[in-house]
Amino acid sequence: MYKRQNLIIGRSLTAKAREFLGLPASSAFRLPAPPTATQAGFTLAQKMVGRAVGLPEGQGVRPGTYCEPRMTTVGLSLIHI
Repeated sequence: MYKRQNLIIGRSLTAKAREFLGLPASSAFRLPAPPTATQAGFTLAQKMVGRAVGLPEGQGVRPGTYCEPRMTTVGLSLIHI
């Protein structure tokens, strides 16, 4: 399980670094094939995952699709009384 997480993080960091440096995408990582598109609608759960990965509202993620959620930071404000 940990090997998969390391590969996901490594692929993401490599892609961001190469984009910053103006280099083309790396061919060192194998990308999964996207599932075939269908005319069926999306379930609520598929739409929620779609929003988490940055898809437009109303779009969803099909079963078998590889996706990574957008990473953001959350600030914490401490109020001193």
